[in-house]
Amino acid sequence: MFPTSLTVNAGTTVTFHMSKNTFETHTATFGPKPLLKSLAKGFQGANFPAQGVYPSDPPGTITESLTSHGDGFANVGALDNSAATKQIPSSGKIDFTTPGTYHFICLIHSNMHGTIIVK
Repeated sequence: MFPTSLTVNAGTTVTFHMSKNTFETHTATFGPKPLLKSLAKGFQGANFPAQGVYPSDPPGTITESLTSHGDGFANVGALDNSAATKQIPSSGKIDFTTPGTYHFICLIHSNMHGTIIVK
């Protein structure tokens, strides 16, 4: 995830997008660690968790705060650049409205993570 840390002002929309040189699928998912671990574990099996694959809200309306969905959960859903999966977008946007520190991971590659600091 590049950059691994980003500082923005409250009210900023952050776009998460795939590098043009990668064809792996990724997510940018925020929420409590136990939930993220559980969802990431689901990507190790044959049936991926819908909560990890699909955006947490309709595209273009995802707003993140420390209380989104009751626990700070927000997800852009699966993103990729592959021509074979044109129905999967290559970017997703999240509006950060409330100051705080927000940690995210890729549910598919849980060693990939980052932080958004909202002032």
